[in-house]
Amino acid sequence: MPPEPYTIREARPEELPELLDVLVEAFTPDPFMRVLLGEEPQPEKIRGLFELQLKSLYIPRGFIDVAVDSDGAILGTAQWMPPEGQQGTLKLELRDGPKYLKILGARALRHVIATDIYIRKHRPAFDHWYLHTIGVRATAQGRGVGSALLEHGITRFNGTAAYLEASTPRSATLYTRHGFVPVGTYKGTSPAAGMLYPATIDGVQYDPHSAAANGLLSAA
Repeated sequence: MPPEPYTIREARPEELPELLDVLVEAFTPDPFMRVLLGEEPQPEKIRGLFELQLKSLYIPRGFIDVAVDSDGAILGTAQWMPPEGQQGTLKLELRDGPKYLKILGARALRHVIATDIYIRKHRPAFDHWYLHTIGVRATAQGRGVGSALLEHGITRFNGTAAYLEASTPRSATLYTRHGFVPVGTYKGTSPAAGMLYPATIDGVQYDPHSAAANGLLSAA
């Protein structure tokens, strides 16, 4: 029996609780989440962290896509931040410090802040789209949901570069298939790797290494 079809679209406000269920299921075993929140991260902390990030940053400034089946159930989700939405996001996160403290506790919050600042320092200085996460329910794995969400997001780039952090070799393989190139690993965090989708300049998509070397991807 063929797998049930699904549709990719933007999330609706009333779908936030179900969307968070998907993210908790997808990221509880994630190695990067274990680095941030401990070897056995509590689902309520993961849910609170994602809920605050989505409400503060991605709902007002970004794009939240979902894959839904014929009954409207969410199978997976991806969250993107466009270049213009990234200005001032660190200040917003610091403003929400008391909320993060309540969700995570002091020890985990210190680790989250240190990791966030470290990772931000290694993101591209030039304009780029940023992929926050892609999460897919376990029951929907192997149906191309992650690929479909990624392809949908790529259609928005319009020649602009994009960047993400891959937290597992499996996710890095997915991103590589869709044109992202590894540009370095994050020491002391997890197996996380920074990956770049090169910009298209005058109709040519440049290799990120040669482009950077030749000054083609200069800071804005």
